[in-house]
Amino acid sequence: MSDSAPDQEPKPQPKFSGGPPKPPKITARGVEDGSPKNPAPILNLVTATGEARRLVELLESIRGSRLHALNMLEADLDVCVVCLSKLIEQLGPEERKSALWYLQTIRDYRRKHPRSETGDKEIREQAKKILE
Repeated sequence: MSDSAPDQEPKPQPKFSGGPPKPPKITARGVEDGSPKNPAPILNLVTATGEARRLVELLESIRGSRLHALNMLEADLDVCVVCLSKLIEQLGPEERKSALWYLQTIRDYRRKHPRSETGDKEIREQAKKILE
């Protein structure tokens, strides 16, 4: 046997999980970092105010020029087509089935009512390509 140091077990090294970050620490006064505890009301507020703005604009358009309101709705539908198309790969089977059903429904609508050349050309062309 040799005169080396006595056998010692190596200390375990900390493992990094790669998981989500830890929640914010509470300050000495018990106040968190200022982020809301429940972001749902803020998201709901943003959604509701955006939808309210859009509806008021549409209603004003309908009362003035129905063609303008129609073009606004068609542009919104183009955005929905592009968003649905981008989401499909991220969805599970049931959600994907639903998204594809809506794309088919929009495709059928556009066959009956072809899109006029108004609105954002880039989005309009992307939507057209997706629906082909």
